Amino acid sequence: MKQLSQIFADIAIPMAPDKIRSAAIDPKTLAPKINNRTLKQLARSAGLVSIAHTAYHLMALEAARSMPLVLLPRVQWLDAPLDGLGGGPEGERLANAVLTVCAENASSDSQIVLTTPQALPVSPQGLHATKHNSNRPLIPHARPESDNL
Repeated sequence: MKQLSQIFADIAIPMAPDKIRSAAIDPKTLAPKINNRTLKQLARSAGLVSIAHTAYHLMALEAARSMPLVLLPRVQWLDAPLDGLGGGPEGERLANAVLTVCAENASSDSQIVLTTPQALPVSPQGLHATKHNSNRPLIPHARPESDNL
């Protein structure tokens, strides 16, 4: 549990270092805690709840890579990780921090898929964006060079 808490803290705090002083995993419930508060207690701050969820999933991905006895998938699909972060310069700053941490946690032996209705403020190095709308509603998939296979 100490190792999971450390991984969680290392991921969550850089997403909002001015708002998050401490981050840990509760050993009894395995639930994330930020600033010694549960997600239910953080409900008024949707941005922190969103950051906690994103960091929790990235923690599971990192645990799958770094802890040999942990059997977790090395793929994470994060739906709407930028919801609740707000608008304007503050929301853009938080979104940039979340995207940067996500890009840093992706590696050659894992994959992170982010889906969000918001326009991305930036595209950090290592993050590949594909825009979809009613004219392009499908997610592209890898295909062989020839369809004759």
